Amino acid sequence: MPLEALTAATVSELVTELAELKRESIRKTLSVLAMILDHEGIQPNPARDARVKLPRGERRHVSPPTAAHVEAVYRLLPAAYRLPILVLDASGVRVGELEGTDLGRRRRAARTLARL
Repeated sequence: MPLEALTAATVSELVTELAELKRESIRKTLSVLAMILDHEGIQPNPARDARVKLPRGERRHVSPPTAAHVEAVYRLLPAAYRLPILVLDASGVRVGELEGTDLGRRRRAARTLARL
């Protein structure tokens, strides 16, 4: 099939045929096809058409730790890490965000002093 004969429908069929592959592999294949069509100067590029959709990826369900798990971890942690783990559990902030707070700076300073 000549490249000029490609349509959004044929590209969508290709995506459907590749459905057994992982979503990222299909995305990369579609990206390469789009670059080839760009290089050949085919306008409009059927691989970039809004009607060409990738299959939906599976979403993982993440179960948060129970209160019993948090309490068990709390008891096992050194004292310097106990307050941060409670803040993380209660607020849901990311570790990097917590480290950027005054609490994070104090904890890092305490660790540095403990090493001296």
